[in-house]
Amino acid sequence: MTAPLILSDQGDVAVFETVRDLERYVESPDIAAYSVFDTSGRRYFFKGCQDTSRDNAIFQGVNSAELDQENPGHIAQDELAAILRSYIRRVERCDPTETLSLQQLVQKTIDLCGYTK
Repeated sequence: MTAPLILSDQGDVAVFETVRDLERYVESPDIAAYSVFDTSGRRYFFKGCQDTSRDNAIFQGVNSAELDQENPGHIAQDELAAILRSYIRRVERCDPTETLSLQQLVQKTIDLCGYTK
């Protein structure tokens, strides 16, 4: 896992320096809407929550969310780049150049929003 971690919530983006910061921020009923990536573009998922549907979120207790670091998902660099480009486009109100690398997009996102604690 290559920190920082990027959490996408249907277009909103938060960046976390550590797994612990991410896990403290996330509430278990909301994890169905989240996508988590490290800076290399690898997907990660949460473990320990049985029913993650938003329809039942009002009836679920809020439990701590734990990132499954031992079973990462696939590498999705293009997906992460698209999420970050869209975010930068909305926040900066300009179109980020398609020539920016994934690492440059991550850094630009950090510059715009900082780290979430």
